[in-house]
Amino acid sequence: VCAHPHAGERVLVHAAAGGVGQAAISVCHHVGAEVYATTSKAKRGVVEALGVPASRIFDSRSTAWWVLSVDEGDGRQRSLVGC
Repeated sequence: VCAHPHAGERVLVHAAAGGVGQAAISVCHHVGAEVYATTSKAKRGVVEALGVPASRIFDSRSTAWWVLSVDEGDGRQRSLVGC
């Protein structure tokens, strides 16, 4: 899925520590979107260093983030970026 994030949107970036994921995070920060990310536990530090709060980083090897992304819904539009 290709996204066009806007200020205030919530964006879920899969494989956020990879090159495409890092670029997606950069674009999201540039436009003012809220970034949520998945990555391996070993690469969490990379994503945190990109400015994503630890509370918004989920384990890509788990399905727990699926439930969190749905339960956190408040009617605000979300864009999804699959990398």
